[in-house]
Amino acid sequence: TDVQDAINEEALKEKYLDKSKKNPGKTAQAGMVLLDHKTGYVLGVMGGLGEKTTTLGFNRGTSQVKQTGSSMKPLSVIVPGLTTGTITGATVYIDQPTTWGNGPKPYSPKNYDGFEKRFFVNMRQAIEVSANVPHVKALSNIGTEASVDFCESIGMPRFEAEGLSLALGGLNGGVSPTQMAAGYASIASGGTYRAPIFYTKVTDSKGKVLYEPEKVENRVMTEQVAYIASDILK
Repeated sequence: TDVQDAINEEALKEKYLDKSKKNPGKTAQAGMVLLDHKTGYVLGVMGGLGEKTTTLGFNRGTSQVKQTGSSMKPLSVIVPGLTTGTITGATVYIDQPTTWGNGPKPYSPKNYDGFEKRFFVNMRQAIEVSANVPHVKALSNIGTEASVDFCESIGMPRFEAEGLSLALGGLNGGVSPTQMAAGYASIASGGTYRAPIFYTKVTDSKGKVLYEPEKVENRVMTEQVAYIASDILK
């Protein structure tokens, strides 16, 4: 409860309530999930910013699905790449404008800061500055199927339709903060995915256990891959 109380207190702070430019009267919103990567137990959830006025409000921590952007790179590129042996932290790519496909809709991802500062970058450097092109190049070498399979193994939808945009979190549907937290937890735990658990048990008035949640645990990467992925992310 101390974790949840801290989250609730933070969510009420006015500094986060940026007013919307498109929808007058509305403010920015956010969701958050904090879980224990060693057990899968969810320690706290933020369903939204500002004061809660109803018990039936929309929980953005568990139910809001959005594109993930660059926070997907470690899950859709780094881990699948290490697992398949396609990349290491030292694998080098040229970080310059690149186009995939020559049809009516070629794919030409850009970098947030352009291309003027870098040329050759290894994967450690690429994740440090969140360079887009090297990650797309890496995924094109890895193959999207390996990436799709891994994302599905950590509780995400099957992203078959996304193609190379999966490297950058360009998703047709999206994922929730709960799913992202569980995905990252699989790296922190040494390679074991644990489905998030929101309660410990249900008992009757006499303390008899009526129901306990099913614990789902699957090894989704080797300890070695988890170690290297964690090291890259440092």
